Amino acid sequence: MTTTMHDDWNEALLATARRLDVKVVEEAQKQARVILRQAAKLKRDSLKDALKAVGDALKRDIVNSNARVVAEFATLRQTQAEGKVLAIAIGDHDRNGAQ
Repeated sequence: MTTTMHDDWNEALLATARRLDVKVVEEAQKQARVILRQAAKLKRDSLKDALKAVGDALKRDIVNSNARVVAEFATLRQTQAEGKVLAIAIGDHDRNGAQ
């Protein structure tokens, strides 16, 4: 009977140890998940800041580019208008001079 009782105690002790091991492992997993979430948040936050900086730079570049395009277009239109005026003046002169 003592052997049976010792076996029962051993089984009970082993079962308790397994339950404690499971609890330790579960707690370690919880802590690991918390740490991983915190690390991921830090990475996300830094990437979010970098993405915002890239977006701001892109907006600034687009505005500057639009301003350059508008200025170039205005210059080309002015040159075209001046060329057209000159062509009209030459044409008028040639017509009036030929008469």
